[in-house]
This record gives sequence, structure tokens and C-alpha cells, in this order.
Amino acid sequence: MPRIDKNEDDLKYKLKIMKALGWYLEINKKKHTRTDIAKHASMDKSVLSRLTIAPQNADEFNIQNLETHKKFISYQTAEDICRAMDTTLENILFLYQYKNALTDSTKIDEINHIASLLKLANEKEEYADLENEEKVKKICNQIAPPGKNNLITDVNNPLFQKWIGNYYCYFSSTNSDEAGRARGSCAVDEENPKLKGKMELLPSDFIFCGEMNISGNEEDNLCHVNFEFLSNPEKGTVKVYNGVLSLSKNTKAVFGELFGFELGEKTYFITEQQDIGADHNHVQFCCAMVLTFSSGMNHRRPCCERMIISSEPIKENTALYEYMKANLHMNDNFIRITEWGYEQLLKEIDESDDPEMKAIAAHYSNFQELQGNTVKIEPCAFIPEDWVYVLNNLSKSQKIKFETLLRNHSIASWYYKTKGTKAVDLYRLSKKL
Repeated sequence: MPRIDKNEDDLKYKLKIMKALGWYLEINKKKHTRTDIAKHASMDKSVLSRLTIAPQNADEFNIQNLETHKKFISYQTAEDICRAMDTTLENILFLYQYKNALTDSTKIDEINHIASLLKLANEKEEYADLENEEKVKKICNQIAPPGKNNLITDVNNPLFQKWIGNYYCYFSSTNSDEAGRARGSCAVDEENPKLKGKMELLPSDFIFCGEMNISGNEEDNLCHVNFEFLSNPEKGTVKVYNGVLSLSKNTKAVFGELFGFELGEKTYFITEQQDIGADHNHVQFCCAMVLTFSSGMNHRRPCCERMIISSEPIKENTALYEYMKANLHMNDNFIRITEWGYEQLLKEIDESDDPEMKAIAAHYSNFQELQGNTVKIEPCAFIPEDWVYVLNNLSKSQKIKFETLLRNHSIASWYYKTKGTKAVDLYRLSKKL
């Protein structure tokens, strides 16, 4: 957000932000409570209430009387509140223009669908002669015709338009012998241009880069997906999958179903639609969850992993690549790190020439300094799952019961999910490089 001097126009803009945030909080309350939003924005609930203006009170406030009742919001704080709601300030301000047409809706994801098409319509100067309420009604009929089918498969639906194109998909190896270990550089096959291109995209660590093409098909009106990646650089083995993409009308969900007919495999990925940056006609970044079958000769099992989809290749040895790679970990909203792991972190900083990283180490020079109101440092045991079954002093039934108790009291989430704001962070970081 560009810095604006504190003049009347600036105050009017901040007042608009506070009203827009208050409006969005109200229509978003079924998905995110104010308590949760305040927690994720690192502020007290009372501060959140003071920095936003509820719709029913919006007419009472202007820049003349606002300072006697409330405190003007900063742009950074506004962005923090938006991040806590998995959206952007730009998106909320855009939607606020249509508040009279959208306030009665109870489905926030549907509102975001409408926003995507409204932006597209405005850029194309469609419906310029219509009032906001009429525009919204027209857009709603475009998203899906009346009926009970809320899964969109017809590629002619305008929601598919932003997905058509080529993408680069980054994901970890699912082979336990490869994950976490650098593969190093591989020889480039100069005589095979297609293989050469895939080799040049492949990072030197254990991350893979797949190429995904999404296109329409006039014969069946489906959105087709072609996905290829170099699975074995030494042998030049390329895995190929083909499938279809479908969208949800009720949510921002995007579903990919991929078939590897020659491989005898089937893979799924689920992501969500994002409106990031100035180009709303094309997806920039998104984070996906993948359900697949692990690689490796003797340990092929069902597994899931994260995948980051980018409209441009991400260069290795850049801050963007490191951030992308860090978010491929199956973390939840807690980052768990051992004292040894933190020592490795400090060692990496020590070997770096980055002054910002050096400053981090100066503030948090040892593991114990992390502890605070929200960070707890506790001893932790790392127990191989087969350890229980080699305990000779326990019967078989006792071993099963012991494993059950250990798992039930362990630190582990019941599920893992992606966070939409990570795609926003990737986009912003890409623009800084």
C-alpha cells in the first residue's frame, strides 16, 4: 500500500477502510468469529471493534467526529485483519462498492465468486449501463443457472477463464529415500529439447517441478488438464497425467482429477480460487493439497502432500523459492521445532550474508528466547512407530494399547489444510525480486 500523507483525503480513505472492514466482518461472521480474527491478527478483540465500523453505525461516523469515538486505522493493521479473514484489503474495498446488493447474502465464498466475475466484467466494460444490484444479479445467473447442481464442469462458464493457461507446480518427493536430500545437478540432454526443458526446471534439491496445461475442449465442453514432470532425472523418466478440472459454486474450491493411464495411477488435487494482484484474469499463485500414491519401489502407499502452483517458474536460490519450499511442509497453524533444529537455523543465519537474517539472530540468539505468552517450550520425544512392538516386557495387546495411548496424547493435528494468505505472500514476494 503506497504511503499517503495525513491529509483529509487520507482520512476519508481510512474511514472508508474501517467501514468496509466492519461490513465484511458482519457478512463473514458465520465463517470467522471476531474472537478468531482478533487472535490471528494479533490484537485484542476490543481493538478490532474500535478500528472497524459496524454497518448499522456507519452513517454516524465522519472524519470530523471519528477521532472522538475511534482511532484511525493504519494500513498495516487493516492488512493484518484482512489476512486473518483469508482475503485482501483490495478485495474487500472492491466488494464494498456492491454492499447494498450483497449484504443479504450469507455465503461469503459465493460473494468472492461474484467479486471475481465483477472484476472481469468491469475490465471488459461489460454491464456498464446496469446498476450495481442488476450487475450482481446478472453475475449470479452466470455462475450457475437455477438448479441443484453446484459443481461447475462446463468450461464455457466464465469462472474457468482465469485458469486457462500454463502453470508450474512445485511439490516434494514422496520417496522416503529422497525427501529432504539434495539430488544435485544432472546432465542435460541436449538432443531432446522437451527433456532438456524439464531438466532445466528441475531444482537441485528434492523438490519436483511439474508442468501443467489447462485448456478447454469444444468436443465435450470440459476443462482439460495435462500434467507432466521429470520423475527420474538420471533415467529421463517423465510421468504424464491427463484429467479434468471442476469448480464449486458454493465455495472457492477447485478440484483436479488426474489419470496416469500408462502408470495405472490416479491423483487428485484441491485448491481454491485467489484474486491476487492487478491481473484478475489469470491465476498467479495458489496452494493445493494432493492425494496420491507415494513413489519408491517397495513402499508405495496412499499419501497426501502440498503443492504450490505458480504462473511463472520459481528460480532456485531466491527468497521466493525458499519461502515456497518452506510452505510445502505439512505444518498446521503451529510451527514445531526442536532445540537442535533451532541450532541449525542459527547456523544457516551465521553462514548467510543477509543483514535482515543477522538481525533476527541478534534478537533471538537461542532457543529459550522464543518462549513468551503464545510460545511454549516443552521436552519432546521422537518415537519410531515400530519401537513399541519390540518391547519384550509387553504383550501384543499391551503394545497396541500403548501405541493408542501415545498417539492420542501426542502433538498432532486431526487434519492439515492450506492457507489462502500464503498465496498472497508468494505473490508479494515475487514482486519484490
